[in-house]
Amino acid sequence: MRNNYLHCMRLVRLLISLFVLLLTACNFDLVEIEYDPKTFDKLTQRILENPEIFQMDDFTRHNKFLNGIPIQLSEADGKSFEQRLSKVEDSLGLDAKIVSDLRVQLKNTKLREFFRAGDTILFTVDGMLDTSWGFLYSSDNLKMDSSWFMFQGNSLLYTKDINIHWKKVAIK
Repeated sequence: MRNNYLHCMRLVRLLISLFVLLLTACNFDLVEIEYDPKTFDKLTQRILENPEIFQMDDFTRHNKFLNGIPIQLSEADGKSFEQRLSKVEDSLGLDAKIVSDLRVQLKNTKLREFFRAGDTILFTVDGMLDTSWGFLYSSDNLKMDSSWFMFQGNSLLYTKDINIHWKKVAIK
């Protein structure tokens, strides 16, 4: 009986190791970051100063978007429906230096993507399939709640109270 138990435990450890290896090989990073007031608040301020940019990611993933428009960084990246970043910036009247600065800050903070509505910003950090997690910022006071709510087409649930302006969230 004990040998069966030990055999099962080895098998479980092997399966967990294989699963983690598979995730790593498929470029799924299991990211866990903590709130950093200095870098998070700097990025938030930069986003709020530029209301013409309301959705953006760090352009490191397979799909890249700027204000909901699929973009490509190079001809080799492209699919027929994607537009070159410079063309999108020009057509929307965006300052390429600001877009670049936001991109670098998103990458450095690991806040991979944001959606802004007014003075509230949802930052997506990581996730798999249909569930993700991230942070929600609002210049208004945020109060902890235990129910799901909608923001910018995403269903959110507060999972950690950071302060009156920041909450960690689950995203569906």
